[in-house]
Amino acid sequence: MANAADGRSGRMEGAEKAPSPGRPARILQPDVPIVRDPEGVRHLAAEKREENESLRRFLKSEGPPEQLVDRLFRRLLAEVSAEIDCTECAACCRQMSPVLQPRDIERLARRLHVPNPQVRASSLQEEADGFVFVRTPCPLLDGNRCSCYRDRPDDCRSYPHLQEKHMTTRLFGVIDNASVCPIVLSVMERLKAELLERGYNWRAGSASTLPAQ
Repeated sequence: MANAADGRSGRMEGAEKAPSPGRPARILQPDVPIVRDPEGVRHLAAEKREENESLRRFLKSEGPPEQLVDRLFRRLLAEVSAEIDCTECAACCRQMSPVLQPRDIERLARRLHVPNPQVRASSLQEEADGFVFVRTPCPLLDGNRCSCYRDRPDDCRSYPHLQEKHMTTRLFGVIDNASVCPIVLSVMERLKAELLERGYNWRAGSASTLPAQ
């Protein structure tokens, strides 16, 4: 699901600025560098795939409380997205398609001044969860910016979906998105570092301590 960006900033709409509850006195994660080059993102995500799968299994089985995981994802999303300008990347718009619902199609049809059935017939195909564009890059992409940013699909508005609840149930998609989106890749790297700092030894497959929440 793509998040087409306008020219203002790389901040995601779902990101929050709230301080982290129970943050340790010393955090490792700010030292984790951000990889912005799409090819570099793809290579690093492939290199980290097995490690990220280990993290997924740990979070699903014996990791921190789900509420803490959600808070960490939201905070790290806010921190990382503030450092990245999506208009310098647009990899999500070039490689993926959002899932469009009828309300998204109607909104785009009004914006494009094209009848709704024509939009569906010329640009979309139906799948189980909704409609997707028949080709990539996204036909709405103009350079690295969305030509219909204010009327973009809801799936684009929420991408990369790291602000959602119950993130431990979404980790398959998160790991896949890490190969496309530098924000997702960086959040995952910082999350792993911070969990270790908090005493959650996900590498060993167990919580070595029970830190305050």
